[in-house]
Amino acid sequence: MSPKNKKVTYSSVLSARSKAACGIDESDKDNHLAAVEYVDDMYSFYKEVEKESQPKMHIQTKMNEKIRAILIDWLLEVHIKFELNLGTLYLTVNLDRFLSVKVVTKRELQLVGISVFQICRYFTFKRKIFKLQRPKVSAYKG
Repeated sequence: MSPKNKKVTYSSVLSARSKAACGIDESDKDNHLAAVEYVDDMYSFYKEVEKESQPKMHIQTKMNEKIRAILIDWLLEVHIKFELNLGTLYLTVNLDRFLSVKVVTKRELQLVGISVFQICRYFTFKRKIFKLQRPKVSAYKG
């Protein structure tokens, strides 16, 4: 696949932005209140904490990180299409907790993803749920 034909995913965009952010604190190096000397330590600490808190997906025999990334990219596209609350997206990505205890086939993965999405959407909008125009399930078909 040539670089021109490579599909751009939201994960790859976020990764590229993260790489571009390196050195972002250079303009604050003379500002003592910005604590720039601790930035590298903080990033190292958060990377270690992130490794420890990653879901234990060893139970999933038919799914790997790439398939999960495709699901998350698709859920992000749905989130953007319907202009939903960020809280809904944050809760939805937490579906790893479910995936770490229940085996899901590739065929069922999109259904599980959209079900978690709808449940999270309900809980983030439960006060306004009757005022909103709820999208039908058929609207999510790719």
